Amino acid sequence: MRPSKFIPVLLAMVFATVACITSSTGAPSSPVIVGETFAGATVTSPAARPTPVALPTRAPTSTPAPTPRPSQEAPVPTTTPFTNIDPTGPSGAMTPLPTEAPPPEAVPPPTATPAPAHGPIPTPTTSDPADEPTPTPTTPLSTPTNAVPTATAIVVPSTPTPPPLPPGSFETPEEAIARAAEVGCSGWRGETVDGSFGYFPCGDAHTYETLTSGGPFNLFGESCTLDSNPDVRFTAPITDIDKISLIIPSGSANGGVIKPHGYIHPATISGARVNSMIYAPADSWLQSIAYYRTSLGTNEYLLTFFASCEIAWRIDHILTPVDSILAIAPTTPATSSSTTRLSEPIFFKAGDLVARSRGAGDGFGPWDFGAYNTTVINTFANQSRYASATNTGQSINTVCPYDLYDEPLRSQFHSLFGGNSGPGYPNAACPAGRDTAGALAGMWFAPDGANDEGGFAITLEGDDGAMMTGAGLDVRVPKGSSSWADPATVTTSHCYNGGQWGWAYLELLDASTLAVAGGTGGCPTSLPANHSVFVR
Repeated sequence: MRPSKFIPVLLAMVFATVACITSSTGAPSSPVIVGETFAGATVTSPAARPTPVALPTRAPTSTPAPTPRPSQEAPVPTTTPFTNIDPTGPSGAMTPLPTEAPPPEAVPPPTATPAPAHGPIPTPTTSDPADEPTPTPTTPLSTPTNAVPTATAIVVPSTPTPPPLPPGSFETPEEAIARAAEVGCSGWRGETVDGSFGYFPCGDAHTYETLTSGGPFNLFGESCTLDSNPDVRFTAPITDIDKISLIIPSGSANGGVIKPHGYIHPATISGARVNSMIYAPADSWLQSIAYYRTSLGTNEYLLTFFASCEIAWRIDHILTPVDSILAIAPTTPATSSSTTRLSEPIFFKAGDLVARSRGAGDGFGPWDFGAYNTTVINTFANQSRYASATNTGQSINTVCPYDLYDEPLRSQFHSLFGGNSGPGYPNAACPAGRDTAGALAGMWFAPDGANDEGGFAITLEGDDGAMMTGAGLDVRVPKGSSSWADPATVTTSHCYNGGQWGWAYLELLDASTLAVAGGTGGCPTSLPANHSVFVR
């Protein structure tokens, strides 16, 4: 706003009034009060102090100050009301009075304020904005751009810490299965202990506790009831050595699996298969009996003996056990070779006769002989497949029974090692049939089966002939044949042609997956579309 046009007029009126009321000697004349109010202020004469006479009030003409916005300061008024004009002061100066905001709606008649008797007359001046009071700012409706934001604490809910796993357990079933394979059992179980859940190795707690107790355990995965002795030696021949025509070492391929035991073929004398006399090779306790009917139509026995807590031996395809065994054996054959545990084991001294047999099917095939040491843990391409005490789980503790003999019996048995071509391979592997990771050799399983029954097996027999069974095949290729190859060295594909046995085309799809096809005639040049798939 510009300065009011009334200021010069007001100043002229003031000086004229002073001149009129002053005597020639300079003393004030009769006390006359001249007062005019500007925006509520009054001009008075300080000479005498009679009862004041109020003059009419007139408010100055001015424009109201605008309401300040949040980002602006309030505008400073350009007119200033005055009061206390002292005629004795120099030049009749006026003292400014602070502006009151907002302007009053109605101002009552002012009361004259007597001026001091003596004092300088203030010099009229214009309003200085610096002398004006600072208006109270209006609260902003938004945060100014230069304002420092106040940090707001964000409360994040804490995630409760899960309880620790129970001792000996794992977070996943896969970890528990891997541990089970290490300790010599199979499967897993989920249990909650003291409010904490975990996956434990082995299908039952008793087996796991037995295997991890640090103490010895037997072939059934149980704590020892017999004396511990993993170094038992066999002293009596399992049968009369001169009545044996062929020994196939443990670990051959048969029925789609790698057998944990070997085979003994009885000799044939005068066209008749000898009925082998079978003896206890060491002091032993008969622990279990299986009596079952075979696919050949014969009823046969499977007998399991313990020579100590850790050392066990088994014979199968037995036609006639001795009377002491028959007295406690089942009388009705089962449909499988699952065994019956004896509540009171029967003791036999080394060399005692325990049974007679001409072999499976009463002379159609050999009878079985195998030995096991629970302190021995054999390794396989997929260890968890074998970590149990049933079916192929026996393979994990398989040892060569003939290596439990001292000389000269050990060499006498080894001289009868052989295969489809006959004996005469004393250096044949025993046990054989080990998996070779990334190669064909070993046992393979149906992909939809979480069992240990196997599905396809390939290995070298005692005479180094390649033998493969399963998937409807039973192919044997003698060493020296044009299609012979050691399955432990084949890492891609190969076709084995066994002539009268047919052919088998095998291809590794990856390190743990095998494709198998078979037929008769000549080998195909590539994997036939009609093939089966097996896994480790």
